[in-house]
Amino acid sequence: MMIDLIRNNKTLVIDDDEFVRGSLEATFNNDKRNLTSVGSGEEGLELMWRNRFFLIICDYYLPGINGLEFFQRSQKLDDNAIFILITGNGDQEMFDRAWDLGVDGIIKKPLTINKITSAMENIME
Repeated sequence: MMIDLIRNNKTLVIDDDEFVRGSLEATFNNDKRNLTSVGSGEEGLELMWRNRFFLIICDYYLPGINGLEFFQRSQKLDDNAIFILITGNGDQEMFDRAWDLGVDGIIKKPLTINKITSAMENIME
C-alpha cells in the first residue's frame, strides 16, 4: 500500500503552511517518525546535507528560494529522491519548467492524501 511505502521511508515535506506540514506529519508518521517537515527550501537543503530521503514533497511558493530552485540545488545533494512539487496556483509555464528539470510529480492544492498516493502510484509504475 502506498501510504505504508511513504510511512516506512524517510520523507521530507517543505511547505511554509504549518497546517499542511502538521496534517502530513499526522497522516504519514508512525512509530518510526520518518517524516520530517520544514518551512523553507533553505532548511530543506540543510537537512539534505545530513540525510537521504526517499520522497521530498515541496511547495512551489516558499519564503527564500522557491520549490524549483530547491529542486535544482537538492539534485546536487541527492538525485535519487522522488520529488513531488505542490502548488496552489501554478501556470502551464511553471509546470513545463518543472517537468523539464526532472520533477517526478506535480500536485495542485488543495493537497489530499489521495492526490499524494495517486502521484506516488504514477511515479512508481
